[in-house]
Amino acid sequence: MKLRNKKTGEIGHFTSTNWNEIALIIMDDNGVQLAKYSSLAELNAEWEDYEEPKDFYIVEQRGIVGSRYNTGNEYVKQFKEIGNYFETREEAEQAVEKLKAWKRLKDKGFKFVDFNRVNDCASLIRATFDEGWSEIYDDLDTCFGGEE
Repeated sequence: MKLRNKKTGEIGHFTSTNWNEIALIIMDDNGVQLAKYSSLAELNAEWEDYEEPKDFYIVEQRGIVGSRYNTGNEYVKQFKEIGNYFETREEAEQAVEKLKAWKRLKDKGFKFVDFNRVNDCASLIRATFDEGWSEIYDDLDTCFGGEE
């Protein structure tokens, strides 16, 4: 199990065996002992669980970009908050296609006007549009269509 030192950021591996005594030992990748504790409370005061950085994708002005940060990183939290965090390139590409379709709809005058609520659901949405409806069906399906 990997652990990260809360103060130094150092990464270590947990091992709980010492043949001469009960000890909680942290070792580095080279087998060098980093720390030794006689209780879980002592260990938990200085070390925390460590997750390997995970690959993910975001959309930037230059296109889809792969990135790698620890999931607790502040940047990752911000990407997730605005919906700009994708576990696969394909998911990011689908999001870009939806953004392009939404822009084409807006450029053609598409606007939401109203919706009716029935049983706590929006059952009918009314929209206006400046041009012919047949020209926007594919973009509407891209933005709002369900799985087939």
